[in-house]
Amino acid sequence: MKYFSYLIISLLFSYALYAQVTPVIPSGTVMGNTSGAAAAPKPVITGTALAVFDISTYGAKCDGVTDDAAAFNSAFTAIRAVTALSGSGAQYLGQAAHLVTPARVCLIKSTINATVLYGAGFTWDGEGTLILCQTNGTPCVDATGVENVTIRNLNIYGSATLTPNIGLAIGRYTSTSGNLAGNNVFDAPKVIGYFTSTPFFDNQAETTHINSGWFLTMSNNNWAAAVFDGENHFNFQTIAAGGPYPQNTAQGFAESTCTDCVFMTFGTASPAVWIGGAWRLRLANSYVGVWGGTGGNDGVILYTPGSISNLLLDADLHFELNPSLNSAFRFAGAAAITQFGLHVRDHSPQVAAGSSFFARDTAGTYGTAVSTVAINDANIELGGFVNGGATLFDNAAQFTVNGLVNMQPGNWTAPASFSGNLCLPVCQSYAQPGNTSNIAIGPSTMQAAVTGSSNLAIMPGALSALTGGLQNVAIGTNSLGAITSGTGNTAIGFLAGAAETGSYNTAYGWQALSATGLTGATNVALGGNALEACTGVCASNVAVGSNASNILTTGANNLVLGNSVGTSTLTTGSNNILLGNSNAVDTVTSSSSNEVNIAGLLFYNNAALGAPAVSACGTSPAIDARANNRSGTVTVGSGAVASCTITFAGSGYGTWNHCRVTPHSTVAAFAYSYTKTVLTVTATSATSLIIDYDCDGY
Repeated sequence: MKYFSYLIISLLFSYALYAQVTPVIPSGTVMGNTSGAAAAPKPVITGTALAVFDISTYGAKCDGVTDDAAAFNSAFTAIRAVTALSGSGAQYLGQAAHLVTPARVCLIKSTINATVLYGAGFTWDGEGTLILCQTNGTPCVDATGVENVTIRNLNIYGSATLTPNIGLAIGRYTSTSGNLAGNNVFDAPKVIGYFTSTPFFDNQAETTHINSGWFLTMSNNNWAAAVFDGENHFNFQTIAAGGPYPQNTAQGFAESTCTDCVFMTFGTASPAVWIGGAWRLRLANSYVGVWGGTGGNDGVILYTPGSISNLLLDADLHFELNPSLNSAFRFAGAAAITQFGLHVRDHSPQVAAGSSFFARDTAGTYGTAVSTVAINDANIELGGFVNGGATLFDNAAQFTVNGLVNMQPGNWTAPASFSGNLCLPVCQSYAQPGNTSNIAIGPSTMQAAVTGSSNLAIMPGALSALTGGLQNVAIGTNSLGAITSGTGNTAIGFLAGAAETGSYNTAYGWQALSATGLTGATNVALGGNALEACTGVCASNVAVGSNASNILTTGANNLVLGNSVGTSTLTTGSNNILLGNSNAVDTVTSSSSNEVNIAGLLFYNNAALGAPAVSACGTSPAIDARANNRSGTVTVGSGAVASCTITFAGSGYGTWNHCRVTPHSTVAAFAYSYTKTVLTVTATSATSLIIDYDCDGY
C-alpha cells in the first residue's frame, strides 16, 4: 500500500508538470506523515512545463554576417521572465527554460546578456553553434548572477578584429548579501581566439562544475587563458542591473571544479591560469600548455594579496611548453605567502631548463614582490622533469614545506625547512631535514630549520620557531611557538608556553606560562592561564590551578596551589607558599617574600629572619641560635634582674604585630609588653629565667 501511494503521488506530480499546472505542497504538510499532527512549515515546491526558446524566433539569422546580439538578448529577456521565482522560500523542481540555437555561425557585435538567471533553472545546448565575437573590448557572453544553469557545447571564438576583452564571464554580479552564483554546470565549453583580457573569467561562482572545457588565448599580455578570481582583483563589471561588484572584495569562492580541461596560451607574457582567493578549487586531470610567442609565460599564477588566501587547492595538471615555461606555479601578491593545502600532480612536467616548478614573483609583476613562501599541508606528486636544468624551487632557501612529497630524487631540492613524508621514491618521515628523531604533526609545526633532535610538536604552530633545541614536547596550537633553542620544555594546551624561550619549563593548560620574554627555567604551570604573566628570569615557580599566580612576573621559588590563588597581589616576591581556592589567598604586598598563607591564615611573613638583640637583661644573657623576629628562646643573665629587652632585627614589623611570651618557670609579677620594634619582659626577680616568645605580623 505504501509503494502504491508513492506511485500515485508521482503520477499526479508528472501530470501537473506536463499540464502546466503548479502543484503546491501546502505549508505544514509532510509526505508520509499520517499522525494528523501539524508539522513545521516546509518550502513551497513549484513546477511548470519546460518552455523552449528558439533563437530564430527572436530574429537571429546566424549567417556569420548579420549581428545577432539583439536576438540573443531578446531571448534572454524572455527566459528571465520564465525562470524568475517569487515568494519567500520558493524552490523549483526541474528546468523551466531551454534555449535552442542553430548549428551555424552567429555573429555578435555587443555582449550577450545572459545574467541573473536565478532560481528556476535553464539549459542551453550549443551543439554546432559558433558564436563569432566582435564585441570590441567588451565581453562576448556575460552570464554573471546565474544559478541552476546547465550550458552544453558552448563555442565562442574571439575575433582578431574588433577583439573582445572576455569570452565568457560567470560569477557574482553584485556584493549585496543573498545575490549568489553557483550550482552551475558547463559541459564542453570551448572559448578560443583573441581576447584582450581572458577567454574565461569566474568571479566567485561557487559549486560550479566545468567538464572538458577548452580555454585558449592568442593574445599577448593578457590576464590568462582562464581566471578564477575570488575577490574581483581585475575589477570586472557586469552589464546586469544591480552592479557594480566592488574590486578586491571577497564573499566566498569554494567547491568549484574544472575536469578534463585544457588551458592554453599562444601569446607572450600571458599565463595559462590565474587563481586568487579560491577555496577548494579542483583542476582535475587537466592540461596546461604554453605555446607560441617568445616566452616569458607562467603556467599558473597563485595570487595571495595577504588578506585573501588560496586554500586547499587541487591542481592535477600536466604542463607542456614551447618555447619556454618560466614556472609551473608562480606565487604572487604579498611579501610573505602562506599556502594552506596544495595538491599538485604531474607525471612529467615540462618546465624549461633554467626555470623552476615553483617560483616567486620577485619582480612584483602582480603586486608586492614576493620574498618567502610557506606551503603547508602540501601533497606534491611529480614525475621526472623533462628538461635538464629545471629545478623544484627558484630559491629553495626562501621556501618552507610540510606535508607529502613524492618525486624523482634527482629533482628534489631541500627547502629551508621540510617536515612530513618524503618519497624519493622510498618514503621516510622527517620533522626537518636530517633530524629523523623530531616528530612534527600539523601545519607550521617545527617549520624553522631545526638542528636539534628528539622534539615532538603536534597541532598548528607548535614549536614553529625551534631551531636547535632538544627534548621539547609541544602539543596544542602555537604551544612553545617562540622557543628557538631551549631544552626539556613541555607544553600541552592552546598557546601553552607560547612565548617562552627558557628551558625545563612545564606548562599544561590554555595559555599557561604564555607571557612574552620568559627566559627563566624549571617553572611548572598546571591549569589554564597559570603563571601566564611570568617573564624575564621568573624561575622555579610552581602554580597549580586555573589562573593560579597569573600576575607573577619576575618572582622565584613560589608555590601556589588552587584556582585563582595568588591573582591579586603577588607579582615580584619569592619563596612564598600560598594554598587555597580563591583570590583572597595571596601575599600581603606585591613583593612579599617568605610568607605562608593557607586558606587566608597568614602563618609566616616577611619579617627579618636575623636574630633579635637582647639588652638590659642581666649579665651574659643568651638567645638560641635559631631565634628570629618570629620566635626564639632567651635565657636571662645573672645578677639582680627585674627586666629584659629584646629588640627585633632589622626594622622589626612595619605595620602590626602580636607577641606572646611564656616563662619556663613560675616567677612573681611576670609581665611583658611589645611594640613593632621591641619586646620587653619584667618580673620581681628574673635571674636566669628562661622564656619563649612567638610573634606574628608584617
